[in-house]
Amino acid sequence: MVSRENKIIVVFVLVGFALHTATFYFTELPDEVRIGLLILVAVITPMTINNYLDNQAED
Repeated sequence: MVSRENKIIVVFVLVGFALHTATFYFTELPDEVRIGLLILVAVITPMTINNYLDNQAED
């Protein structure tokens, strides 16, 4: 069975990848901005959401 954390991570990695691909083909953003956006969406956001939900479950 897939855990809640893994579901959240997979969704945000897919969204981050789609966003990265879209910004590559449809905008002229610098590479640093696109990579930063990918890290924000695919790494930092799911970690933040999972930490928040874990803290809510403890209370």
